[in-house]
Amino acid sequence: DEACPLSGLVHDCVRVEPQDRDRRLWELFETLEFQQVVIFVKLAETALRLEKKLIEDGFPAIAVHAELQEQERSWRQERFKTFEKRILVTTDGQRRVDCERVNLVFGYDAPDTSDTYLRRAAHAGRSAHPRALVTFASSEEEGPFEEIRKELRIHLAATLGA
Repeated sequence: DEACPLSGLVHDCVRVEPQDRDRRLWELFETLEFQQVVIFVKLAETALRLEKKLIEDGFPAIAVHAELQEQERSWRQERFKTFEKRILVTTDGQRRVDCERVNLVFGYDAPDTSDTYLRRAAHAGRSAHPRALVTFASSEEEGPFEEIRKELRIHLAATLGA
């Protein structure tokens, strides 16, 4: 069903503790092919830190979060939508950026609810390329994420390993 954000999407969960997430994300950027990426985080400060680190390492990244003024947020979203930036770091609850080129979504912080997971999945767009949603989960987050996975009847690809 095209209306379902889970349709045609590869799901994976990588067990990784918070202090190792940056390293693991960079490793996945080296191995996964992507047109555009959306990375979901829970806090604005995490979005800003990740944006800064990605840019320092040469990645075309931009962050959008609730603490930005609406005009700045829109300007940043437009830079992503026009493919000037290929990586969008955003907090949950931000307006969806409808972009056909998004084929990879990361849950840098595991979602708290099934609704949050579904909103993240919706960002994987309508890309003609294979689409994936990769969730990072710590040992503490694994149990709650497993409940979300069961509720939504998500089958994990388990291709990325731990």
